[in-house]
Amino acid sequence: MTLDADQYLDPMIVLERKEQASLRKYKNCGSCVNSSTLFKGQPVCTIKYHTYGYRCKFYQRKDAK
Repeated sequence: MTLDADQYLDPMIVLERKEQASLRKYKNCGSCVNSSTLFKGQPVCTIKYHTYGYRCKFYQRKDAK
């Protein structure tokens, strides 16, 4: 198994960066009506060909009426 170049740093720094990236993705798409969870808790976008974590023009809040 090979590691990315930024993963040769201190393990706590690597973990912190991964957590920050997941929080950014959740902040962009977590409260969207089109976000869903796949098996093993992986968040996905239900709109075909859209990547989870990048707010798109179809973004709608779940609590919006």
